[in-house]
Order: sequence, then structure tokens, then C-alpha cells
Amino acid sequence: MAEACNTGPEPLMRGDVPALKREMLSWEDQNYLRDHTITAANTMLVSA
Repeated sequence: MAEACNTGPEPLMRGDVPALKREMLSWEDQNYLRDHTITAANTMLVSA
């Protein structure tokens, strides 16, 4: 969502939610956000 809105992860961070802590969002960004995964996600969204 942060990539799509071009805001960076800060608006999504919440210290009380483990999946939304800075460290987890950073890890997700480094390990999952790649051109081929973003392309695949966009294809799914357009199809829906």
C-alpha cells in the first residue's frame, strides 16, 4: 500500500501490531517487493 500511494511505510506503522512494526515492514520491503511481484499483483488487481 505504501508503494502504491508513494508515501513510504511510516503512515502504516503501528507499534502495537507486530506485523506493522518498522522492522517487519522493512523486512517485507526488502524481501518481497520486487518488479516481478508488483507486476503479478497489478495483473491480479486489474483482472478483479
